[in-house]
Amino acid sequence: MNEALQQFTTGNSELAAFLMASGHRLLDTTVTNARAEFTFADLDNRSVQESVTAYAANDPIGGKSLMESFRLVKSLAKDSVEASFKSGVRSSVSKAQHRQF
Repeated sequence: MNEALQQFTTGNSELAAFLMASGHRLLDTTVTNARAEFTFADLDNRSVQESVTAYAANDPIGGKSLMESFRLVKSLAKDSVEASFKSGVRSSVSKAQHRQF
């Protein structure tokens, strides 16, 4: 595939959990104005935008993977914000970048 990798960033933890549970790779977690933002990449067979549309349409997804993803997203958000306050600068936490469900 020669197309450029598409990225999508959201501060919505529920949407982030849905994207993660859908298999999208978490590229980065950043903090801006004390708010965690999550950046995701397209899958080979589905764009992030298609998954965002599926989320908005209440498409079903496995409950267990969604809950595991939501717990991870909450943990990443908390860790990112804490790191941001400790350092006093824009922070990035990437401990789970390669963890997929």
